[in-house]
Order: sequence, then C-alpha cells, then structure tokens
Amino acid sequence: MAKPVVRKPKKKSNPLSAAGVTTIDYKDTALLRKFISDRGKIRARRVTGVSVQEQRQIAAVVTNVVNVLPHAQSGRVRILAVASPQRLKSLPDVPTMAEAGFP
Repeated sequence: MAKPVVRKPKKKSNPLSAAGVTTIDYKDTALLRKFISDRGKIRARRVTGVSVQEQRQIAAVVTNVVNVLPHAQSGRVRILAVASPQRLKSLPDVPTMAEAGFP
C-alpha cells in the first residue's frame, strides 16, 4: 500500500509587508480589523500570515476585551471604543471605532 501524498500548506503572504507597514499603530483600525475576529479575538498567525514578532506586536496593541472588562466595570478603566464593525453585546454602551470618529 502506497503512502498518501502529504501536501504542504501554501504559505500565506504577509499582509503587513504587502501594505508596506513597518510599525503597527493602534489608531490604524482598518489594518487591525484584519487581525481581529468577529468575536473580538486575535486571529492566529497561521490564519493571518504574519511573523512571530509581528504577531507579538499585534497582541500588544490589541487587548482582549475579556481582560479589560473587570477593570471597566469597576471604573478604573474607561473603554473609548471597540474595533469590531458593530457594538459588542458585552459592552452595549461602548461605541465602535467608526462611531467614535476614529479613522
């Protein structure tokens, strides 16, 4: 019996290098939306095609809402906007970036 042919997955192109981005800025919402799922989670490297260092930078810029929620509810932190296209069910009073006027 012959072994099945194992196909290597096609390497994804890096969207940051394709766009000519050298630093990841928290104000660039159009770029950050590429790396955030509909549920507000950071997409995996294998999905986005970024390098390890770039993934770390993205993770540093994008803070998971789950980690911030207790601080926001206690009043120690004020959430200005969410990066998702629509408001989050867990934070109905927090506007989206577009509603808040961010480019």
